[in-house]
Amino acid sequence: MTKIVQIANFFGPKSGGLKTSMIELAKQYSSRDINCLQIIPGIYFTHTSTSYADVITIPSWKIPFSGGYRMIIKTSKIKKILSDFSPDVIEINDRLTLIGIAPWAKQRGIKTVLFAHEILTNVLKAFFPFIPNLSALVARHNRNTFRKFDYVIATTKFAGQEFKKVQANNLVIVPLGVDSEIFNENRVDLELRTHTSFPKLVLCSRVSKEKNPEVAFKVLAELVEQGLNPRLFVMGAGPLKKKLMKKYKNLPIEFIGFIKNRSEVAKYLASADVVLAPGPNETFCLAALEALACGTPVIASDKSALKEILVNGGGAYVDDQIDNWVESVCVISTNPENRKRALENSRNYSWHKTASELIALYQVTQLEKELVA
Repeated sequence: MTKIVQIANFFGPKSGGLKTSMIELAKQYSSRDINCLQIIPGIYFTHTSTSYADVITIPSWKIPFSGGYRMIIKTSKIKKILSDFSPDVIEINDRLTLIGIAPWAKQRGIKTVLFAHEILTNVLKAFFPFIPNLSALVARHNRNTFRKFDYVIATTKFAGQEFKKVQANNLVIVPLGVDSEIFNENRVDLELRTHTSFPKLVLCSRVSKEKNPEVAFKVLAELVEQGLNPRLFVMGAGPLKKKLMKKYKNLPIEFIGFIKNRSEVAKYLASADVVLAPGPNETFCLAALEALACGTPVIASDKSALKEILVNGGGAYVDDQIDNWVESVCVISTNPENRKRALENSRNYSWHKTASELIALYQVTQLEKELVA
């Protein structure tokens, strides 16, 4: 039986797109008789089984001021687990402490894949704006990184830009998917949808600096100033939540917090008039794709990867000017055709398609091996 291991940092109870993508891919692998193992950070060593994968947590360092994220520092325990499991492919979802696993795996004939989930320069710049020569340092790091792996997977051209700049010849673009059984237009909650507030805005995001969540609050404030009756629903947690709650306490906002139940997430996405995705560093933004699948248009930063998705309809992408965000909200939310276009656009994406592309790339299943031979 083919075996795939998924390893990640920043995977926790309140993780977003990274966690979703790993779980959904594991489900797809399992449905094709591929044995999947997930290794993630935790407080203690644990080994549990799910319907789609075995899950091992490794005792790890809790990152200060991160909202609870953890990072695996030492990889010796992981290497022992990998030796015992004997995988065909290792997927690494981290560009910091886990990349040293790749040379170790290569020595043992194991294929290794790096998923580039973020633009490292932009993320570091958001938290450490005064690091000198940051772009050059990241370029050197990326150059050393891609050479360690068989493939670097980026979910959009935007996500792959850092590796393209260093001429990574193993860069492959594989878009993520959406679960249309959970995220679809039938998830509309009639009480929410017919509420007198208009427009109903949703921010489904980690409430942290790199996600630029305050844009949504500023848009809401301007809509109120213009005499409209909007409401903002905020799904997500993060270090900026208390600050923003205090600063905008007099505005019509519902802080829902992190929602574990994905059907409940779908309810809010499907019932909104517009979903806002202001993060400039989004390399895909699964929440936005899930909104499209619910028939809800998305307005996103024109600096993010969502520009590549929304160019096919179902929303808009705008610059940093709040007035332009407000105008887009008013235009997009009042045209019913945008809901239809959102649905049509979302049908280009599925987890089945994503997994099929990856498996074909890995050439590890028996069928793939026979086709190559």
